[in-house]
Amino acid sequence: VMNNAFSPNGDGINDYWVIRNIELYPENEVVVLNRWGNEIYTMKNYSNTWDGSKLVEGTYFYILKVDICDEPRKLTGYVTIVR
Repeated sequence: VMNNAFSPNGDGINDYWVIRNIELYPENEVVVLNRWGNEIYTMKNYSNTWDGSKLVEGTYFYILKVDICDEPRKLTGYVTIVR
C-alpha cells in the first residue's frame, strides 16, 4: 500500500513517501515522473527515503517495479507533495 500524499516540511511527520512493506521486495525500483513524463526521481532498492527534495507542491506519477512470486510487476499511480 502506497501513501498517495506526503508533506516534506521538516516537522518529522509524513516527511517521506512511504510504501508499506517495501522491505519485503528488496529488488524493487521506483521511478517518479512529472506531469510532462520526465523522470525526476529513480531509486533501486527503495527504502522509504524520498522526501521530494527540490520539487514543487503537486501531483506526480510513479512506477513501482517489483517481483511478486518471481513474476515482474509494474504498479502505477499518483503521489502528491503538499508543502
